[in-house]
Amino acid sequence: MSGPGRRQEESIYNLLDDAPLDPLRVTPVQNTRPAQDPRAVTHIEKNNPQRLASHQNSSQMSHFLNPEQGIRDQMTRHGIQPRNHSRDNRAAIREASAKNHFMKKNDDEAAQQANKPRRLPGGPPLGRPRAASAREAGGRDFVRENASEVVIPASKGAHALRKESASEEPAQKHGNFGKVPVYLQDRKMQMAELEAERRAALEDADVPPGMKVLTEPERLQMVQQLAETKAQVETELQKLPFTVETPSQIKRKQGLEDRLKEVEDALRVFSRKRVLVRK
Repeated sequence: MSGPGRRQEESIYNLLDDAPLDPLRVTPVQNTRPAQDPRAVTHIEKNNPQRLASHQNSSQMSHFLNPEQGIRDQMTRHGIQPRNHSRDNRAAIREASAKNHFMKKNDDEAAQQANKPRRLPGGPPLGRPRAASAREAGGRDFVRENASEVVIPASKGAHALRKESASEEPAQKHGNFGKVPVYLQDRKMQMAELEAERRAALEDADVPPGMKVLTEPERLQMVQQLAETKAQVETELQKLPFTVETPSQIKRKQGLEDRLKEVEDALRVFSRKRVLVRK
């Protein structure tokens, strides 16, 4: 419940009107709070700091919310303009560059003045140096004379040398000129025979008993005979009809094919470098 009615019900005066207090029934309330020492109160008042002014409180809050960012920020807040070191460095670099350019220009001018030819007092004006002429002393051409003294004797000497070489008689050639001497040919044949004997001895060393190594002429002759036989058998096969039907034709074709296979196997054997045959 709210409003004037509620405040009226809770008023202490209404309570007094409804039920007057009995002095005999009222119990006094004792004060349990200890008494304060005046000296202690004075000490507390001295230790408590006084309340700061409003402008000091705002300054502290501003520093708390926006702290200083280095010495340059601190100088700016105190109204001092910090020094611009970057600008000063650029200015110093420009000044040093201009100074070096000026010194280099002076050095180049001094070098040009030192290399410049000087004109002697009363002398002819300086101009482009003129190449020395071959005809200066009495109209003589010393260059041509020196060349003739060196080149002409050399050419005469070479011509005389060729003439002497041509006048010499050619050497007489004997009958065996350009041929290998006979003793060298004999020596070469002896060495070839010895090498053949050595190889034959090595081959005979591992030949099984009852066998012999076929000589090279015999092997070549056998290869030639086998090649001719193979050609004959192939010719006989080509003469057969395309379709073999009769028993005699089939038998003949089979015999020719077997013969061709035997010849090819023998030809493969005798084509080797070393062939063993029975004695």
